[in-house]
Amino acid sequence: MIPEYDAVIQRIAGTLLPGQRLALLGLKHPEKWPDWIIEVGIWLNKPFGVNREYESLQPWKPVQQHMNVLKFKEIYFGAAYICVGELPL
Repeated sequence: MIPEYDAVIQRIAGTLLPGQRLALLGLKHPEKWPDWIIEVGIWLNKPFGVNREYESLQPWKPVQQHMNVLKFKEIYFGAAYICVGELPL
């Protein structure tokens, strides 16, 4: 995920036609997980660019600001999410 995700999501929302959707799938900081498990997960995913900074990224929030959220679901025991936003008709 790039640091300017808010601007990117806003730009994507501006190019979609009413009724079109944007779907996001990503990792998130799982609440109620022990820190050592999170550290192991970060270590395993380090080759893919995952680090502690990734925890602060919450791209579903700009989707909520710029679009109607149709679905937000945590998966893999809270370690990942699916977010689907749609431009209103």
